[in-house]
Amino acid sequence: MNLTIMQYFEWHLPDDGEHWNRLKDDAQRIKGKGFDAVWLPPPTKADSTTDPGYAVYDVYDLGEFDQKGDVRTKYGTREQLEAAIAACKEADLLVYIDLVMNHKAAGDEAETFKVIEVDQEDREKDISEPFDIEGYTRFFTFPEEMENTVTSFGISTISVESTMMHEKTGQGFSVSWVTTGLEQ
Repeated sequence: MNLTIMQYFEWHLPDDGEHWNRLKDDAQRIKGKGFDAVWLPPPTKADSTTDPGYAVYDVYDLGEFDQKGDVRTKYGTREQLEAAIAACKEADLLVYIDLVMNHKAAGDEAETFKVIEVDQEDREKDISEPFDIEGYTRFFTFPEEMENTVTSFGISTISVESTMMHEKTGQGFSVSWVTTGLEQ
C-alpha cells in the first residue's frame, strides 16, 4: 500500500502556540485532499518557544510544565496536541511525530571540561591536544509534578558536540574526559 504523507510544519511557522489547534481544525480538510498521514514537528520543550523543536530542552515536557519561560511549546500545549491527534484519528489520518531524542542543545547550567578534536572521517584519530570548552551538564530542574518520576541526567556528549560545532564549524569533537569537580 502506498500512502501520501503531508509534512504539517516548516521552519518559519508563527511562534503563537496555535499550531496544534490549526491541525485539529485542518484534519478533515487534509484527508479530503487525499492525504493518508501527517508528519508533525518535534512536540517536546525546546530552549525557547521560538525554536522549531530541534534545540531540545526537556524530552518529557510536551507543553505541560512551566519551563524556559512558558508552559507551551512553539506549537501549543500537551492538551492541544492530544486534541489534534484525536482529530487526525477521527479523520482517518495516520500521525507521525518527528521525535528528536538525541539533541540536547539547551540546558540550565554549563561547566568547563576538556575535549580533544577528532578527525571527522575517523573519530578514533585525535587531531588536537586537549583543550577546554564550556557545555551544558545540567539539563533541567524537575518541576514538582515530576520530581518522583524521572531521575537526573548526566553529561551529554551530544551537547558537547553541538557546542563544539558552533565554535569550530565543520569539525567533529569527542569528549576525552570530563572534570565535574566531584573528585576534589
